[in-house]
Amino acid sequence: MKSDPEKGSMKPAPLLFSCRLTLFIVCMFASFNFLLQRMNISFALVCMVKRPNSTSLSELEASLDFNSSSSFFSDSFDLPNLTIRSDEDLFLNDSHAMSSMVSSSIVDDEDDAVCRRMAASRSNSSKSRFIDDGEFEWSKDVQGAILGSFFYGYLFTQIFGGWLAERFGAKKAFLGSIASLSFLTLLNPIAARYGPEMLFAVRLLQGLTHGAALPSMNVFSARWCAPTERGMLMGIAFGGFGFAAAFTFPICAFLCENFGWESIFYATGAFGLLLLVVSYFLIYEWPENHPRISAQELEYLRKTRAVSYSSSQKSKKIQVPWKKIITSGPINVIHITHTCFTWGFLMVGMYMPTYLKEVLYMDTSQNGLYSSLPYMGMLSIHFTVGTIFDFFRRKNCCSVSTLRKVFNTVGMVGPAISMILTGFLSCTNIEFGIAMVTIGQAFGEFSFMGGYMLSIFELAPKYAGIIIGITNTFGVLPGFLCPLFVSLFTPNGTREEWILVFGIAAGMNLLGALLYAIFGSCELQSWAANTERRASSISGPINGGARRNSQLQQNGMLKEQEMLPLTNENRKDQPDG
Repeated sequence: MKSDPEKGSMKPAPLLFSCRLTLFIVCMFASFNFLLQRMNISFALVCMVKRPNSTSLSELEASLDFNSSSSFFSDSFDLPNLTIRSDEDLFLNDSHAMSSMVSSSIVDDEDDAVCRRMAASRSNSSKSRFIDDGEFEWSKDVQGAILGSFFYGYLFTQIFGGWLAERFGAKKAFLGSIASLSFLTLLNPIAARYGPEMLFAVRLLQGLTHGAALPSMNVFSARWCAPTERGMLMGIAFGGFGFAAAFTFPICAFLCENFGWESIFYATGAFGLLLLVVSYFLIYEWPENHPRISAQELEYLRKTRAVSYSSSQKSKKIQVPWKKIITSGPINVIHITHTCFTWGFLMVGMYMPTYLKEVLYMDTSQNGLYSSLPYMGMLSIHFTVGTIFDFFRRKNCCSVSTLRKVFNTVGMVGPAISMILTGFLSCTNIEFGIAMVTIGQAFGEFSFMGGYMLSIFELAPKYAGIIIGITNTFGVLPGFLCPLFVSLFTPNGTREEWILVFGIAAGMNLLGALLYAIFGSCELQSWAANTERRASSISGPINGGARRNSQLQQNGMLKEQEMLPLTNENRKDQPDG
């Protein structure tokens, strides 16, 4: 069966300067803020915590001296048991201090030695802040607990957050999430100095308050998007995640080097509070609530969107078919696929800085740049993937399900290859290696913006917010499982240990690609269609595409109805946004 025809036959309302475009641009800044305040701790810990098994700078300064005549690229040399330097000196031949860090593999010993020598070279030619100069001496287990604490809280509010957005309004849930998350971000430095337990508690609270963020954005999508614009508009909204993934580490590196690690939390928290004010004035619950929307745009959205508006919508109890949602095969496939995709995404996002620090001995500025490049690759194609998908969908070249499976497979196999390459990065060809990783990670956008995630809007658009909440509950699991795996498998931070960690992440991606290719679907579910209510006289008819109209008509739920002309009187009793 071919993909759905475009809903409605009317000409789309102009997008430029439209209210719907404004809303999704604000959502883009919000998604940037959400991921920025989630990921900032990953790089902050690199600045806050001393490197494992490193000798203190004061001890090094008192005991060793840098041999400036050493050849950094000689073909043969004795294994140099060195420790990374202070800002003035680099120190060699501390065999006792470094013996615990020498790998049993001769090849890895030599590669590690080269990385140390190159780090020594950088140390004398740069004034960059060095990542061994941390304030805290926290173990891998403690750091893993802190990284995972956000996700412990996030796990328990996803479904509840989706319900809140549907029941009491997406705007209230959206603004509440921004406000609480930003305020708690400002408290991170204070909590850290009270101890890791207090920082764990604050990060856990941040996770709890973040639960309604993404479900709210998906509720907006169901209410403010025509199906053939959804790929582009959601691409804009989710573009903030790409910007945050690409620029969080360089921003944090700059702040850490110039203003100290505390500034990472102060700057990101202040940005969130500023966004809160802007969002309050620019976001509205429904198009019908917006005081500045044009008649043409409102009529277009009424006729094409997936859900209908009612002036009493806020006061009605939402009847959620929980059993149908929980037992739906296509919905459960999305849950599993999202878990697999998130495992790889978080592994790179949370641990690339640590990997570059422990294995390749990158200083702060280089670490920030190289850690961000894979996500800059994703960002480079983010805004085109949705448009490409919409183009093929309009061409009716295949069913929507088949199209999403193709996009999803490309989007999960590419990052899997990338993660395997990550484990074999070498400081002797770091630029080439990072370029290959960047290209591989860029393919992830095909999965997120054209694959499994947006199929929720085809399966059950009315319950998109709730289903997204359930999906993200599964997707949160890697958030606290990854730190446990990393803590368990990388006690010494050696290359072999990291190869295993990234290999597991690649395997998860391949599993998700296979499951969605076999069991994924984008067919409108009967329990979602049967609960669609026809529009009130305020909103006009549900004007679906040919296939969806046929389904609704068969169930006796679609009736033609004239729309009232848009007047100020028609808006009198409508609730505020």
